Amino acid sequence: LRTDEKVIRRELEVQPGAPLSLRSLQEGQRNLRDLDIFHDVGYRTIGLREKAETVNQFVEIEEARPYYTQISLGYESDSGLYAKARAGDHNIFGLNKDLWAGGEVSETGFRLETRLTEPRFLGRRISASIGAYHEELTQFNQPFGTRTTGGSLTFGKDLGKHWTTALSFRLEKRDQFSVEDQPGDETEEDTRTIFVTTPYLRYDSRDSFVRPTKGLLSSVSVDLSKGIQNQLDDFVRYLFDTRFYLTPFERVTFASLARIGQVNSYSGTDEV
Repeated sequence: LRTDEKVIRRELEVQPGAPLSLRSLQEGQRNLRDLDIFHDVGYRTIGLREKAETVNQFVEIEEARPYYTQISLGYESDSGLYAKARAGDHNIFGLNKDLWAGGEVSETGFRLETRLTEPRFLGRRISASIGAYHEELTQFNQPFGTRTTGGSLTFGKDLGKHWTTALSFRLEKRDQFSVEDQPGDETEEDTRTIFVTTPYLRYDSRDSFVRPTKGLLSSVSVDLSKGIQNQLDDFVRYLFDTRFYLTPFERVTFASLARIGQVNSYSGTDEV
């Protein structure tokens, strides 16, 4: 067993010698099965049916494969041919933490990124992830490119069966450069450092993540952007997105999408 024993005991919510609680037994079993690091979780209680003075609890765990790789190739109209790769560990050091690193290369540039996720931040039902990235991008039909380096910190929590909320913070440094065959002084800009705070709320009642046939997926987010060196990045951006799926007949599914957003500057200038 690779997983550290303290991770398992923390999820069980039961201490040896403590009074027996059927609710704690049930919740501990559900907590372990909710973890992505386990393939199967089994329970046995000796003495419960006999109403013995002492009940012994046996937990049988089969771990899932912790390592994974993902590779994709394709074509998109805004980036051309692309290739993506990612490798990670769902259970690094046996501590139920997910660490991955990946990259993407296309006709418009490349991106490198890594992220570490703790699904039980401070022992609570809150996930926390910290990441870093570097990107160099030159969009088609533009005389300039953008070089971005940054990091992010995100906290998330499930609010019941359908609701999810998150709060993220992002700090990034962005440089703009001219394309060699299309020089132009107007595209040169100073380095811009931006700090963005984003609260997020989502509702998801779809019957399937991969192939939904009914249900609703809605999300709302607010980007509170602050420019460190200038006021061009002092703005608030709202985005609301909702999708609805309906299957009146077998093999016929209607999908609808509505999206609305707005950007408002809160600095002395109206430019964004």
